Amino acid sequence: MLKENKADMKTAFYYNWPNLIYPYNKKYLDDICFLEDDAYVPYYEKAFSFVKAHRNEPTLVFLYTVHTDHAGHKYKWMSPEYIRSIEEADTEIGRLLDRLKAEGLFDDTHFFFLTDHGGINYGHGGVSVEEMIVPWGIAGPGITKGLTLTEPNNTVNTAAVILRLFNIEKPLSWTGEVPESIFE
Repeated sequence: MLKENKADMKTAFYYNWPNLIYPYNKKYLDDICFLEDDAYVPYYEKAFSFVKAHRNEPTLVFLYTVHTDHAGHKYKWMSPEYIRSIEEADTEIGRLLDRLKAEGLFDDTHFFFLTDHGGINYGHGGVSVEEMIVPWGIAGPGITKGLTLTEPNNTVNTAAVILRLFNIEKPLSWTGEVPESIFE
């Protein structure tokens, strides 16, 4: 939708779980990088360089790190090792944000932070609250700061919100909705 509606749109997809790319049409992605063995730190340099290189064009970068999922499977969800894996990712995200700020790219950028699922014990895929309710956050210009959503939300809403941020009308066939309260 982004590429079809914005001729100058630039997109990047950085991931470290091989199955993640299968549903995506690679012809719509300008930069793709897959890292093996839970590696993810180099993504942040690639993401920064990509955003910097396309600072004057509409840009969307997707970063996925599977190492937190693997820590949950290996050590148990919410274990000290699992929490440490989240803290490691958080440190890299913080470094990226600092670099974007230093380059003057932070203030006009929107950021989503979300997971695809939660977990319980050593797994996921069930319907427990711990598996189904996941963090979903957005920050950036025009986004209400400090808001805790009270309206229903789902990860499928992410794509609809992205279209809204780029002023593209959501197709009627999409199930995702825009949680209006996120906007100032």
